[in-house]
Amino acid sequence: NFEIILKDSLDINYKNKKYDFVLTNPPFGKKSGWDNIHIDTHYKGPNLDYYFLEHVIDSLAVNGKAAIILPERFLYDVSKECITLKDKIFQNYNLDCILSIPSGALLPYTAVKLCILFISNSGPTDRIFFYNLNNGKKYSRTNTIKFDDFIDFLESAKNRTITEHSWIINISDTPSSYNLLLKDKERNSYEFLSDSIVNIEQTIRNNELLLTELSLLREK
Repeated sequence: NFEIILKDSLDINYKNKKYDFVLTNPPFGKKSGWDNIHIDTHYKGPNLDYYFLEHVIDSLAVNGKAAIILPERFLYDVSKECITLKDKIFQNYNLDCILSIPSGALLPYTAVKLCILFISNSGPTDRIFFYNLNNGKKYSRTNTIKFDDFIDFLESAKNRTITEHSWIINISDTPSSYNLLLKDKERNSYEFLSDSIVNIEQTIRNNELLLTELSLLREK
């Protein structure tokens, strides 16, 4: 049995009710403009999505699982506040898998390079399976990401298979800054993942189309 509720998740008192599964794509950006947020979190930095991340993990029941979409900057953010948040995750939860998604995959909603964190309340974290979804495709508003694009990821993640697109990150080998995109001794380098390559011309065309559509709506 389950109950479907349409409600602001920030209004839910997760201290009295825990969840077995959480799937979420929180808003990105800075906390400014969201002063009505009163989440009881340890994170006190500027990034709104990090507040949601901590809110999600705190709401998990024992062995509960969560999948959360975040800007990929979380992986290489070495601010004091983010390091503290990552430490809380690694010490108390199991960040089992990270899926890196290409820039533009979620256009027209965002051109930001994203990742999906798969976390369970069965920590601590020891080894993270990292998959870089790099299939050579250029995603755009008219060429959006499809389910078939995830098939290799799903097959690789099932057995944590090591390929040219996937590898294991040992938490014990990561620097104290928890920068998960630094050069690793087991690979040549995966710093390239932090380069958010966006097709600027396509983005401009998308914006022009959007402005045209808005003008037509205004005329109506």
